[in-house]
Amino acid sequence: MERLCCKQLPGVAILGTGGGEAVPREYFAHAHQFVGLLKGNTDRRSSSKAFHAFLDSQAGSKLRENDGGDLLSAMHHHHHEVAGPLEKMMYTYRLQTNGSGSPSSFVTVAGMREIMDGLPNANIAVKNKLQEIFAEYLNQSSSSSSGSNTPLLLSFEQATPEQCAKDDADDDEGIEEMASLDTTMIVTQKMWYEVRLSSFETAAEKRVLEAQLQAKDYMIVANESVKAAEVAKERAEKELAQKELVSVKESAAKDIQIAKLQMQLELAAEKAKLRAEFETAPPRLERADTREKIRRVSQTRMHPRDNIFPLLISASWDNERGDAGVNSFSKLTINDNHPDDVREPITLMPQLKSRLLAGPSTAAAMNDPTSTYRSFGLCYRGPAISTKTLEKGRFIKEAYGVEVDGVHYVCFICFKKCSRSLDLVSTTPYAFGVLPCTIVANMIPGRDYQLAIYKTSIETDDPVLETLKRPSMDKWFWHSAGNSSSSRD
Repeated sequence: MERLCCKQLPGVAILGTGGGEAVPREYFAHAHQFVGLLKGNTDRRSSSKAFHAFLDSQAGSKLRENDGGDLLSAMHHHHHEVAGPLEKMMYTYRLQTNGSGSPSSFVTVAGMREIMDGLPNANIAVKNKLQEIFAEYLNQSSSSSSGSNTPLLLSFEQATPEQCAKDDADDDEGIEEMASLDTTMIVTQKMWYEVRLSSFETAAEKRVLEAQLQAKDYMIVANESVKAAEVAKERAEKELAQKELVSVKESAAKDIQIAKLQMQLELAAEKAKLRAEFETAPPRLERADTREKIRRVSQTRMHPRDNIFPLLISASWDNERGDAGVNSFSKLTINDNHPDDVREPITLMPQLKSRLLAGPSTAAAMNDPTSTYRSFGLCYRGPAISTKTLEKGRFIKEAYGVEVDGVHYVCFICFKKCSRSLDLVSTTPYAFGVLPCTIVANMIPGRDYQLAIYKTSIETDDPVLETLKRPSMDKWFWHSAGNSSSSRD
């Protein structure tokens, strides 16, 4: 595998493979950078969005269906099976040699032609020039009989270390995006500020009202005590009741005053915080539908292009009804404030009874020792999961949860490289740090197992998945930072 650069494709990282009679020479171009070139050398974030939009469109269906996965694995398998060029149009390859970052998408010459033919709003001058170059490339490749596949109009050179470093820096696969929001979900910054401020004011006013109601109850009890004393005509008890009433009234007044002061302090702090965010954040796009904007502020719809969870199917819910909240969640905001030096007691990891929910293929999957799994569901009673807990092990890619009647229902999805075989799954929640060893997961309601193992696109009647798919404003999600925009890991 060689890192190349091409004068006719400026700013596009090129991979070169093969060469010779046994293995033909092949070229692969960085897909996002190639789209950027077609768009007139646009910035990397816009190139990334344009490429993903093309893949999701009808014009990009052929490229999407010809995804060959990891390039190195495909080369190894293909060259051992049959001689000739690789058959797919698109592969993934990690540019960074230090192991950081995410794999980037690379396309073959056929893949580049597919993008040129279908990409909307391409720069006309650039597109026409590339059409000439690639027409000459294909004509020469098909008519060449000398054994050399190097085209006349495409000249490749070995990439310098500086160019490789620039490719690594410009690698846009790991760009952090609002993966699950499209342009119909964007709200104005001013509306974001007003909605969040309104929620804090409502919560603070509720506390004041509760204090007033509690004070009213105290005074009712004290007044009844006074009446009882009057009926009994016992002056001493009456005086005592009067003193109690005065004391209760004073205490209630203090409670109300404290609640009001606390409300004022919290509102002042929150207003300052929101004002700072409002003044420093970039402007958001406007939409006319006000009710839609407010509803989208509270929850985010998970997109199957970027997340595994929308690909899990519950028999109880229509998985495509995104607007009904089946795959919509609020971001997890619970932080674990315990000091870092607090250690969990040394306890053996519980062995959970697990069940593979793979439909008719269950028996075959259980007999295949090479099968691994990455999506799991469980429920338990205990403290809520915090963001710090999920970040600690770097095993978890996605996590979803909801609390119902004191029971936490949780689905967690590990990175592909952390997938577990069936003989290791029973301790997975503890090995990955999702649950402490001191908490044993409940038996899933109506089932004889504690840990559900899911496969994508397989419908299941599992109660944990059914509860997490049920629309609710209490559902939360957590995604690993830096990997939220890559569904291939």
